Amino acid sequence: MTCDPNTTRCQVERIADSLNSSDWNSFWSTLIATLVGALVAALISIALYRHERKAHRGADIDGAVIALIRAIQRYSRDYSKFIRSLAAAESQSPMAVQQGWADRVVVADEPDRTEIDTAIESLIVLTDAGDRVIAERTREVLYELSFLKEPDRQASENAAVRRILVAWRAGKRSSKETLTSLAVVDERRRLIGSGAPETSWPAAPEPYVRSIA
Repeated sequence: MTCDPNTTRCQVERIADSLNSSDWNSFWSTLIATLVGALVAALISIALYRHERKAHRGADIDGAVIALIRAIQRYSRDYSKFIRSLAAAESQSPMAVQQGWADRVVVADEPDRTEIDTAIESLIVLTDAGDRVIAERTREVLYELSFLKEPDRQASENAAVRRILVAWRAGKRSSKETLTSLAVVDERRRLIGSGAPETSWPAAPEPYVRSIA
């Protein structure tokens, strides 16, 4: 019989024809070919499903990392505004305000870490195995950085964390290298907090390097 050999119906019809004939060799060869074809098709389907699931998970993780990077950036910006406005208000002369010589400085709202916490928790939920270790270590490092009082220094170290995450998701750094970079940021934070001279700090990971044409 002639039919499309790629269809299940064709394979079943071939088996039926073999059963109706007296050629048992043909029957067994047709049956084996059908089973092998079905097995290959099943394996291909499983492989495609796993690949698609991995791709979707990777996209979800990338989205969570992007949300975290943006949250870190907003927090650093708002924290700098808060500290500077607080310092300006403290140094402002009450008499100048009373006499109308200057407008009273309005202190910006102190930012909270809700957005950062939500983003990092989402990342932890989405990740597994080695990736989750990175997410949890990132949470620890960012939490410790929040205790740096100097806004510019806190912002620069937060920026280092952002660069580390970008390098990780861009495939430029392995999981092990990413954890090492996060450990460097944590060590820099410890030295900054202890008042150690800047010359003793390890170099910030993933620095921006200007390309010279």
